[in-house]
Amino acid sequence: MHPFSGGFSKQTRFAARIGASRSLSAHGALLGACLFLAMPPLAAYAESIQLSCERESVTAPGWNGPLSVSYEGGETGTLVINSDHTQLSLTGTLETNAEDGAKLISAFQETTAIMPDLAALDSCTAAKVPKDFAGDADFYNVTSMSCLETVEAGADPVPIKASVRIGILPPQDVIIEITRTYLTASTGPGGVMYIETYPAGCKVDGAQ
Repeated sequence: MHPFSGGFSKQTRFAARIGASRSLSAHGALLGACLFLAMPPLAAYAESIQLSCERESVTAPGWNGPLSVSYEGGETGTLVINSDHTQLSLTGTLETNAEDGAKLISAFQETTAIMPDLAALDSCTAAKVPKDFAGDADFYNVTSMSCLETVEAGADPVPIKASVRIGILPPQDVIIEITRTYLTASTGPGGVMYIETYPAGCKVDGAQ
C-alpha cells in the first residue's frame, strides 16, 4: 500500500498549487523542490507558527499518537517537532508565497536524536525480507517500517541526518514529511537505514 493511501487527493492538490516538479511517492520529496518557482516571496518577518497532527505517521504501524510542530523566527528560525517517537529541534527556514500566503518550512541538518535501536531494526528487517529481495535497498527500507511497532528506542541519542518539509496552504491544509537517516551504517543492502514519516490530520493551531 502506498504510504499516502487515504489522503492522496489533498497532497496531490497541494503539490499542484506549489508547483512540485516530482510525483508524490514513498521515496520522493513530498513538497517538491521549491514553493516559489514563479512568484516572489514576501519580505521575511518574525512569526510563531504552531501546528498539531492527530497521528504522527501513516507509514509506521503503532505510531498513532499526536504530533506537534512549532516554528519561531523569520527567514531562519527554530523548528521543534515532538511526538512519542520523534523529538527534533532544528534550524529551519521559512518562505511565504506572496500571492496566496502559502508557506514552506524546511530543515536539513545533522543532529542527534532518540531513535529505534538500529541493530534491532536491522535484525527484524532482515528476517522479513524475502531472499529474492535480499540485495534491494529500497525494499529493505520499506520493509523496516513494519518493524517500528515492536523495535524499541535506544537509550541514548544517536547521530542522524534530519530532513523536514512542511507545507501550509491557507487556511488549513498542512502536509508534513520527515525523514531521519541513521549516520551509523546499517547491515542492510547499501548500508543506509532511514525512517520516513508522514503525519496525518494536521492543522494550523488557532486557524478558523
